[in-house]
Amino acid sequence: MAEFCLECFNQIEERNYTRKDVKLSFLPDLCEGCGESRRIVVGLKHRRTGYRSAQSKKTDSK
Repeated sequence: MAEFCLECFNQIEERNYTRKDVKLSFLPDLCEGCGESRRIVVGLKHRRTGYRSAQSKKTDSK
């Protein structure tokens, strides 16, 4: 599996994730993008969006 720091991960994904949006490794590791020793993105966090889907609104109105 590829290991990238947050900065390189954002460049590859063309996103602007913050530390709050991703799970980072506990210890620094070598980033395959920039070659520096940094904390690596392990995964994305599931964040609540604050809105409900149209399907859930239909089931609530019954």
